[in-house]
Amino acid sequence: MIRICAIALAALALAACQSVTSRHVDYGAGGVITGIQYSAPKAVMRVELYAKGLANDRAELYLAISRPFLVGDPEATFALTASTSMLADQKYVVVVNPQTRLLSYINSQSTGQAGEILRNIAQSLGAIGSVNRTPSITGDESDAVPQGEERLLFSTVIDPFLGKNCEFGETCTLTELNDSLRKRAIAFFECAPPTAADAEPVPTPNRATCEKLRDANYFSVSINPLFAFEALRPLAEPKDCHSSICYRAPAPYTLSVKIGDVSDHSELVMMPNKSPILAMDLEAGIFADAKTRVDLVHGIPATIAVERKSELVAITAIPLQVITSLFDGVSKVFQLRINYGTQTGNLLASEQKRLAAIDTYNKYLRERDAAAAALARTQKAEAAAPPAQKTHMIAETARAAETLEQSEKTLEEAVAELGEIGVSPPLDASGAQAEIADGGGGVGGAASDESSSLALQIDPSDDTTGAGVWKLDQAPITTIERGSDDRLFNVNIATGAKTTVEPVKSGEATDAKPGGNR
Repeated sequence: MIRICAIALAALALAACQSVTSRHVDYGAGGVITGIQYSAPKAVMRVELYAKGLANDRAELYLAISRPFLVGDPEATFALTASTSMLADQKYVVVVNPQTRLLSYINSQSTGQAGEILRNIAQSLGAIGSVNRTPSITGDESDAVPQGEERLLFSTVIDPFLGKNCEFGETCTLTELNDSLRKRAIAFFECAPPTAADAEPVPTPNRATCEKLRDANYFSVSINPLFAFEALRPLAEPKDCHSSICYRAPAPYTLSVKIGDVSDHSELVMMPNKSPILAMDLEAGIFADAKTRVDLVHGIPATIAVERKSELVAITAIPLQVITSLFDGVSKVFQLRINYGTQTGNLLASEQKRLAAIDTYNKYLRERDAAAAALARTQKAEAAAPPAQKTHMIAETARAAETLEQSEKTLEEAVAELGEIGVSPPLDASGAQAEIADGGGGVGGAASDESSSLALQIDPSDDTTGAGVWKLDQAPITTIERGSDDRLFNVNIATGAKTTVEPVKSGEATDAKPGGNR
């Protein structure tokens, strides 16, 4: 209830106007600022170090780094204002996410339609900025972690670009984070300070581990840009923006994690931190006719739609439910096991378990299908067998039936194992169980949501209910127009190219693919 009320307060209806203008807010300037406050986005990540108990009072350390999730940047905060005009019967609806201060929606709509917009926004809230936390155990951390249980040792949320010399488009090593991880690991393994060269080493069961942790660079987390540019002039700053909407677009980086001789791994992430401020102007004439809708992916414009009021709401419901999933930080980029006993790493253990379960299911499904086909053949042969061979064929049929029964039992066990990790077998056109295409196959296989990166395509026809990792398509901003024959078209603003969109009624789903602008 509190959250819904906060949304309602953020969805202010302003008198329609000649223009909508954003003005940079300087928190240090003092005074009262008029307008709806919103921010350009920046990415933050949760980092966790935890221990898992093994047999014989041994323990492994795990390092988990979440996907970037977006919050409002206080240094890039703006006040959205509207100048009044004679068009007092029109209303602006501006929706700002109360948790992140990121713009979610701008439109000229009636009060009744605003309610449906708010319901769509409410469905997308809650997961933003959340990360699956590892379980923690209370008690003295110098004691052994019970076998099979976990203890959270270190947890923090970081802005990767707040480190020393960390700027847009530059390689940056997160030195403070690396030091914190190393110090926490040293404390957990009760490593004594190094002794003098001629002194007897302090007895400790973790001597080998402590020797490794003396390396100041044992933990090394860094970000590296996947682009290069020649800065001819200073980048546009928040104070330089005086347009209708001010925002940042995400840029591609690799997030690299190196842990001693255990692991050296990189993952693609998209982050808008400290990127140039971009702007979008919204003409008053368009708003006066209530023909414009702007959908934003957590503060980043994704679509502009131009259409009549009666059609806007039906089309509005789709992007708001889909695009808000793009940067939800519900999955882990890294899930690294630091195995001090074998000095080897196990990347994404749960991913390996998933692939193994899929391979097992596919194997038993093929065996079950082969057994069913064999039974059908023996039954057919039994029916056609002469009396002298009848007894033999009956025995063959019985053996085939027994094999099929055993195959079905093992397949049921494999399906149950899939259910434990949240995977459901697909069904073919006849309703029978089918193979899962992204198994490991013994050579890697496709990545799941947990291991795949923030990447490149989004489609409103996809399932929006799971914790999937959405991908954003490279596409210019498009408008939605109606032709003379009442058909709807997506129109590429840059090229004028049109693609047909089937008309929809209020409340129905649509396959219209939103354009993207990053």
